Amino acid sequence: MLLGANSIEWVVCFWAVVETGAIAVLGNGWWSRPELEHALATTAPSLVVADHARSERVPDSQPRISFAELTDAIAAPATVTFERPPAGEDEPSVIIFTSGTTGLPKGAVLSHRCVIATLHAVLERTRRLSVAGTPPPPRSALLVSLPLFHVGGFQQLMMPMVGGSTLVFTEGRSDAARVAQLIEDQAIRVWSVVPTMVTRVLD
Repeated sequence: MLLGANSIEWVVCFWAVVETGAIAVLGNGWWSRPELEHALATTAPSLVVADHARSERVPDSQPRISFAELTDAIAAPATVTFERPPAGEDEPSVIIFTSGTTGLPKGAVLSHRCVIATLHAVLERTRRLSVAGTPPPPRSALLVSLPLFHVGGFQQLMMPMVGGSTLVFTEGRSDAARVAQLIEDQAIRVWSVVPTMVTRVLD
């Protein structure tokens, strides 16, 4: 389970989990302690990777490591080899939780095929899908304001892997003026957010 705010470390950890053939559980960084305990009980992750602000909510009985500890380990790398089991297209890839508006959050299991099909559909609808025999669409910059544990943020994380796009992250709470400046400075072409955030930037 990845449990933390948007960060480069979160992104690196996500792809590391996928590379090992494990299932990435995207923990909501805003969960209360009871909601987190419910998610841990229903998914039984072998490890939780959390940032400092969320680590204290993780029960002592749950194996965990911090993003900071992983960063320190990268600074002094060791040679590690492992055999990655082949993952079938219909095997689980990611677990994303619902909002829990009618009860506790429910884990939605996405297969590798599901993730790829959704990405394919988004690229096709936005006319950014590469077509054989034609030049690829121009690379673009994507602004990520949604949390990566949210399905919208997760989809934006996938885009650069197939389109060679650049990811630009906002930091902290949503700031309309800062977003408007980033859109101009970074030549943002794609920004996936909720309507309230769009309205504030337009205002």
